[in-house]
Amino acid sequence: MRQHLKSVRNLYNNGEYSGYFQFRVGNLPLFSDEALSLWLNGIEYHQEYEKRTRVQEIEKTISDKSTRAIFIVQLSEKAKAIFLLSDLVQLLMTDKDS
Repeated sequence: MRQHLKSVRNLYNNGEYSGYFQFRVGNLPLFSDEALSLWLNGIEYHQEYEKRTRVQEIEKTISDKSTRAIFIVQLSEKAKAIFLLSDLVQLLMTDKDS
């Protein structure tokens, strides 16, 4: 159980790919919460100028489509971790009721 929770936490925090590779633009690791936050706040939601500028630097380096794909993958991995945790809670609640 403890190992499963650790793996779910690792999936949420670092994603599946972090164990295999990492892309960096400058000193910023792209598979990171920091980079994801930049993208969400600079492009998708608040469009904060400073964050938008940093994301545009990433897009110039690896293309806007590749940048978007990296961040969509991170969001999907976070969602996957949440669903795995939900499944575990459901299982525990079902076992408790039995």
